[in-house]
Amino acid sequence: MKPIRVAVVGAGHLGRIHTRILAGLPQFSLVAVVDPVAASRDPLASQYSVRSLESHESLYGAVDAAVIAAPTPLHHRLASDLLAHGIHLLVEKPITPREAEAAALVEAARQSRVVLQVGHIERFNPAWSAMLPHVHDPKYIEAVRRGPYTFRSTDVGVVLDLMI
Repeated sequence: MKPIRVAVVGAGHLGRIHTRILAGLPQFSLVAVVDPVAASRDPLASQYSVRSLESHESLYGAVDAAVIAAPTPLHHRLASDLLAHGIHLLVEKPITPREAEAAALVEAARQSRVVLQVGHIERFNPAWSAMLPHVHDPKYIEAVRRGPYTFRSTDVGVVLDLMI
């Protein structure tokens, strides 16, 4: 089976993680890293010997799938464009800042007959999996940030970022 040609759109913290993982998986052929900021994308693209692209439009016809790891307010526009060109997507959470935008992406994926997946990696966190059998009909959730504040994900509120 031919490897799936894939690109990562967004060369920030999560984009670097997705790039590293995709580069190491034999079922994928990492084609490019896309980011409007050359200082972010060029070192990453060089490290993995892939194309460094300023714009996602350069991916049309060049990839089968992409990961969107750009800031959340850009997700709807980026995903809409890529879906319209038949590109399968994994979009980092939250999918969009607004429910109507998320619904529009789901419909666009259905119309284009491509996969649209949202990255909910915490769903597979071993701590969450261990807790699930013990939780029945919760009424109250208390969330406490245990790690230091990283100043990432400030483009959406903490509930949309972490409590999805």
